[in-house]
Amino acid sequence: MQLRFLADIKVFSIILLTCLIIFLPTIFKPFLCDDYKVMYRIINGQSIYSKDFFRPLSDLSLYLCYQVAGLNSIVFNIFNLIIHSLNCFILYSFCRKSSLFDFQQRKFIAITSSLLFLVYPFHNESIVWIVGLGSNLSSFFGFLALIILFSGIHSTWKYILVSFLYFLGLLTYETILPLPLIVIVVLYKPQNSFRIYIPWIAYFSCTVMFYLIVRLAATEVMINSYGNSLFTKTAIDYILNTFKVFGKLVLPPSDNSVLLAFLLLVLFSITMLTAIKHRKSIGHILMPLSIISTCIALACIIPIMFGVSTHTSEGNRLIYFASFFLMIWLALLVSLIRINVIRLSVLLFLSIYFLFLLVKSNTMWQKAGEITYYIIDRVSNERANNDFIDLVNIPEEFDGAFIFRNGFKEALLINNVDTSGIRILRMMTSIEARKLDKTIIHSAKHGTTFVPPNTYIIDDSIITVVEPFTLDTSYYRIRYSSSLLYWNKHQLINLSY
Repeated sequence: MQLRFLADIKVFSIILLTCLIIFLPTIFKPFLCDDYKVMYRIINGQSIYSKDFFRPLSDLSLYLCYQVAGLNSIVFNIFNLIIHSLNCFILYSFCRKSSLFDFQQRKFIAITSSLLFLVYPFHNESIVWIVGLGSNLSSFFGFLALIILFSGIHSTWKYILVSFLYFLGLLTYETILPLPLIVIVVLYKPQNSFRIYIPWIAYFSCTVMFYLIVRLAATEVMINSYGNSLFTKTAIDYILNTFKVFGKLVLPPSDNSVLLAFLLLVLFSITMLTAIKHRKSIGHILMPLSIISTCIALACIIPIMFGVSTHTSEGNRLIYFASFFLMIWLALLVSLIRINVIRLSVLLFLSIYFLFLLVKSNTMWQKAGEITYYIIDRVSNERANNDFIDLVNIPEEFDGAFIFRNGFKEALLINNVDTSGIRILRMMTSIEARKLDKTIIHSAKHGTTFVPPNTYIIDDSIITVVEPFTLDTSYYRIRYSSSLLYWNKHQLINLSY
């Protein structure tokens, strides 16, 4: 027992050290976007949950980090990495203990799946975005519940502990919602009687009912405005979301949706043809492969319902829970390769592919942090010299890495900047930014100054902003002793009136 414990400590230490090295560039980034909004509410509102998003345990963990280190974002970032490392270790332990896999293959599947999960790039939002901790921590409770399923404790305690961890997960983030179905699938055996599943159904039903009662008591609503959006979608929307989610599981973001669909179809075809060709040799893993495939599909229910972006990395925190099972699925497929050189080559290719895209993603989040630092510092300095400031083209994101889509005012307040007299006239998405020149340059003609893509300053008295899609026009009167700052994709340019 002691040797097993020491071995586990060694494995976790290796995972944690590797994680810290890989994600080192993101450790020093500041709070971003909703981070500021949540932290401002926690610090000044003294509230660990929002009625719009009932995730009290996620906010509580941020509050505890704040109590430890104040507003030092490094501690928050490291805490996220520790949770991610724990999830990698739980995946390793699950594969070592689970009766789903042949005893001889367990070690290989455990090492392979945990390695791939560590460097998997398409759930990075959960790891490097501080508020993304919610899906990271929620998944931790769910993964821990799966470990208990294959422990040697009494069945009654299994029901209680798994249900309790499920409840904690629900209080953290909604992606864990399909866990009861996943538990039943993982426990499935052809010879099992339906009566075996009845206690699980009863315990999970009670857990969900208790969660809904707590949620209703705390927020006074069962479904918030975010959840209500589900009822406005059509069947076509959900079908498209399904393709988007499964494409996002294995492919990097792209503006070319046709190319993504084609690549997804090619990958699916290759997988199916290979499975058919080697159907006799995969008979021994057909059952675990089917179970894990079902778990992936169930874990993707929430991402499919809410949707993800295929243009940027936005929304990939929703697939963190599903990626746990995807890595097991990949490890199972790699384990079928009998020739060691080919097996190692495939594993090396997957690792390099994932690591390359992960480094690229980390660089984007690091850049988003640098832009955030710069904008807050520049606005702070300008505010000291001007009574009024108008801001144009403030970036919402940098290729999916959030900057100021939300929380700009809270970011200024947390950094002790007087927000009175500061107006944001328009924000700019990364999609808009990519359509513009490398550097945005304003131009002046006949008394009108034009700031691409759609801001006009007329006779130094009126600012006109035309929205590109709706063509709605907003008018702003220029105030005395005011300056306009616009983001040119590299820095804020000052247009003094």
